[in-house]
Amino acid sequence: MGLNKKLIYIFAVLVVGLFVISACEQAVGRRVAGGGGGGEYDEGEYNTNRRGNQGECQLGQNECVSENSYRTCELNRRWSEPIACIGTRCSNGRCGDIPGGGGNQARCQVGEKQCTGDGNVMVCRNSPNGGYWLRETCDGNEICNNGECINFCDKMAESEFIFNQSFSLRRDINCGDRPPLYIWGEDIILNCNNHILTGIDRINIMGTGNTIKNCRTNGLEINVRGYSHIIENNNILLNADLYRNMNERDTRVRYGINIIEGRDSIIRNNRIEGGASGIKFRRGALARVTRNIICNNAGLDIIGYDINMDGVYDDNTCDSVTFNSGMSAIRELNTACNRRC
Repeated sequence: MGLNKKLIYIFAVLVVGLFVISACEQAVGRRVAGGGGGGEYDEGEYNTNRRGNQGECQLGQNECVSENSYRTCELNRRWSEPIACIGTRCSNGRCGDIPGGGGNQARCQVGEKQCTGDGNVMVCRNSPNGGYWLRETCDGNEICNNGECINFCDKMAESEFIFNQSFSLRRDINCGDRPPLYIWGEDIILNCNNHILTGIDRINIMGTGNTIKNCRTNGLEINVRGYSHIIENNNILLNADLYRNMNERDTRVRYGINIIEGRDSIIRNNRIEGGASGIKFRRGALARVTRNIICNNAGLDIIGYDINMDGVYDDNTCDSVTFNSGMSAIRELNTACNRRC
């Protein structure tokens, strides 16, 4: 009888020991799975490895997968594949810096397209939660026009193609040998963002209140027709050696800025070098010409025909002018050119 009691006692001790060992293994396993801190797996701000959430998301829920992508809860309550934020960062489950003024919460109509401020395209793509904006990059000689990436140079080759909305350059563009660029309308802005524009015969700006700014041009002339235009902060470079022995009626002759008519227009902060003349005014082409550097041209730096000097000339750097204004040559020079080259 004493032996049986001892065996029962030993069996009870073994059973208790097995329960203790099992409990310890489970506790250790939980700590390992929790990274030693007792919590769920966490890689910081972004939820990149939450396998347990794959079937547990709520419709309409979004979360950042990485700094440049996010995922959304689809109709089957499972997470979508990562959706890239092109040119933006993910914040609060959405790509930031998108059109619409609503930041991360901006919505759009699927298929809608619009130009961004940097000359690329935003396209509205479909998702279970509605449309979301996705950036597409215009490449090479392309710019955004009416929500489409178009080849800037090819469009100019089309008969009578006219740019009738504002656009910006985000890269240097060389069109080889193309006809003139026409800008015609109201309040249109061509902003080159200090990029180089070459291979174009002329830029013809027409209409009212249009602007050409921050362009670095090589071998082209800016023609101005219309009213209240602004030509500013451009670097206009031509080759004076080509024009020294040419008659002004030669079709190859180029001026830096040729103002055919431009009442109330402003020509300011430009650098113009190497033209047959720097700035040429035609009859009645009154404009304000201020703070320009007009030097090293084949002919006169500023030349005008049958015009008076009602325009405002201030703080220009140049060496030679004529206006046929009735003033003495020296008075014309001192009026238009406050400094010499």
